[in-house]
Amino acid sequence: MFISNIDNPGKAMERRGKLRTDTLFLIPAMVFVLMSELVPIVYTTYLGFMDWDIINPPKWAGISNYVKVFSTPELINALKNTIYWVLGTLIFAVAFPLFIAALLNRVKRRTIFKLIFFIPSTLSPTVAAIFWRRTLASQKGALVSLLDLFGVQIQPILTNPQINTFVMIGVWVWQFFGINLI
Repeated sequence: MFISNIDNPGKAMERRGKLRTDTLFLIPAMVFVLMSELVPIVYTTYLGFMDWDIINPPKWAGISNYVKVFSTPELINALKNTIYWVLGTLIFAVAFPLFIAALLNRVKRRTIFKLIFFIPSTLSPTVAAIFWRRTLASQKGALVSLLDLFGVQIQPILTNPQINTFVMIGVWVWQFFGINLI
């Protein structure tokens, strides 16, 4: 490759010219990404160090805003729920479907099983949300009505902070299991 460049220097010059042209075409996209992504991040970080009520001009607050945020129990709860969400979706919506897919490769008529698992993935997230909200509603939900037939009383599912994160993980896994299985 290097020898051919020595034999034909015009080709190398042509490649360098093409590289410059490609770079020039990338500049508008890079400026757009810079303006739409980096500038808001920097400005938000700047505002994090300010005490500003939008009406009066901002005043320097230092790290006091961050100290307040990191000392609240709500942040710890949000971080805990985020860790649950990440681990739950990675294990049950990515790793587990991969394992099931490996098992299904040995089964006859595996296409039928894949189709059954894939059907929830064809629903839009809005339709899935309406379906699960109506199923899990605390007053007239299908699950509550079904359990009432057997005399089982349950606490509200969607408004119970101890279990709603896990229920939402289950809904997410239900909808996206099939995509990762295929």
